[in-house]
Amino acid sequence: MDVEKLQRRTGKWVALVGADYARLSNDATVDLARANEPLIAHWRQGGLVTVSWHARNPWTGGDARDHAGSERFDELLTPGTEAYATWMRALDEVADALAQLQKAGVVVLWRPFHESNEPPFWWGQGMATSPPPAQVVALWRRMFEYFTLTKRLNNLLWVYAATASEKPGAQSEWLCYPGDEFVDVVGLDVYADRLTLGAYEAMRALRKPMGLTEFGPSEETARARSYDYGQLMPQIESRYPGLSFVFCWGGSSRPPRPAWGLLANRHADQLLRHPWVITRDEVDWKAYLPH
Repeated sequence: MDVEKLQRRTGKWVALVGADYARLSNDATVDLARANEPLIAHWRQGGLVTVSWHARNPWTGGDARDHAGSERFDELLTPGTEAYATWMRALDEVADALAQLQKAGVVVLWRPFHESNEPPFWWGQGMATSPPPAQVVALWRRMFEYFTLTKRLNNLLWVYAATASEKPGAQSEWLCYPGDEFVDVVGLDVYADRLTLGAYEAMRALRKPMGLTEFGPSEETARARSYDYGQLMPQIESRYPGLSFVFCWGGSSRPPRPAWGLLANRHADQLLRHPWVITRDEVDWKAYLPH
């Protein structure tokens, strides 16, 4: 496991580890119960856990970047349609996995429908077939209600994450914001060698805990495995001190495919020893448990 390798290299355990619940409907290759095992172990050692979901396309069974069918997005909100039935099966699979974490006492930073303000995924904006923003919001709220009321999941902190794009004409970060009562934490996903968060102040105005929910260097630097993680915290300290956490994306371990994470790049030890960084041994969530 990369977290263990990183500990052997740096002498530090990262505080926050994560998994992605991908390849669900129409793909039986992922055992979510097994994927949960390292998350439960990390939690029991005092760490924190985050889970995202690159949900498969419910019309085609393709991956999250397959936009086919998204022009019929309303079907996901309409009982009786084939897409709705497929989507509900996927929700049930995910809910079962999250329930396993709940049974183990794990609190999860749950991050669905990330980067909905731009095109990468079938729920995102900016493509000719993009769903209306109101329908994306409705799908988030339906998931929230289904997981909370029907599935009785009470271990989730709901994380809304937008793309921190600086591109001219980029969609507003608020285009698909679900509303304060449906969100606990906000964040920005950014891949860049120099940290620039144009939406930082607007996100801060939501008065929610805020983090870098996905971070990594540019693809070129990630392919070269040459990013200097020692420079990340000084940038946060001087420019974005309101950030509460950083989640570094991993990527492939096989060159020349890109690898964004701490293990593959430079000076992870400097990052983990920065005075603003809290490692697993310094996390104290157990002190807040009822006695």
